[in-house]
Amino acid sequence: MELEKLEMISNKVKFGIVIIGLLGGLFLVLHYVIYPNLATGETRYLLWKSILETLFSSLSVAVILGGLLVWASPKKMKIGEFKVLQPYQINNHHRECRTNTHEWWYDGGSGRYTRDITLPSLMNLCEEQHRTMHVCIYILDPRNQNVCRMYAAYSNLVTPGNMVTQTNVKCDLLATIVAAYFYGRTLNIDVYLKNHFSIFKREFSDNMVLVTREDRTKPGVVYSKGSDFYNAYKMELEQGRELYTHLDRQVNWGDDLKRCEDIGKQHIRQLLALLNLTVNITDIELDQIQKFVSSKTSPYIR
Repeated sequence: MELEKLEMISNKVKFGIVIIGLLGGLFLVLHYVIYPNLATGETRYLLWKSILETLFSSLSVAVILGGLLVWASPKKMKIGEFKVLQPYQINNHHRECRTNTHEWWYDGGSGRYTRDITLPSLMNLCEEQHRTMHVCIYILDPRNQNVCRMYAAYSNLVTPGNMVTQTNVKCDLLATIVAAYFYGRTLNIDVYLKNHFSIFKREFSDNMVLVTREDRTKPGVVYSKGSDFYNAYKMELEQGRELYTHLDRQVNWGDDLKRCEDIGKQHIRQLLALLNLTVNITDIELDQIQKFVSSKTSPYIR
């Protein structure tokens, strides 16, 4: 927004220079062409009278035309503030926003950054301030093989050298679910599963909505509270609760766990059974889920 303010000031200065130039030109024309002899008070009086009459006439016409244009022009929608974030700015802005909010919504793919960074930081914030927070997470359904395969292909496309497979995506999603239920003992977390993915990720707080992409080399956009886009995104996110599969929050699980790193394979099996998530999981996949949950493996940590 600093660049926009500077540009606005620059435009005002240019406009002022143009007006002064026009008035100076008008004075010179009147002085040397219309009234070349300014020796007597009479001609000086006529000069200033002509200038004032010209200014009054011009301002009157400008005000009338401006009013007509405003009246006739279609009403513009309020866009509100937005800011384009360069890739190196996204993490710092994300950190700043999540420390000043009482709610958080995530709508994206596998939720790696949410699992590794957002949820732990929100939990620490609530513990320090002795309060809770509502968190809503929309991620892909790990039972949907087709959407997992498509998401893996897209991840490999935007990040050359990646070797993401359908199984990796499934384990990543299940790890996010497990982590959400662990942090849900402090936070008020709802997890929803969806059967489609978007190339955009949206994160919503009290004061902003942040839109980013899977590709970490691409910029993001943040819309401030009160803007039309902020309100539209919030409405769309709220509709997701009616469209996606909501996982049961009332499950008795993980009371013996002190740290996320303590989650074992038996805990994972138990939670998935309580949630009726019918996915075939091998021991190798359990090891991978446990690794994802207990270690900060998100590729978005910079």
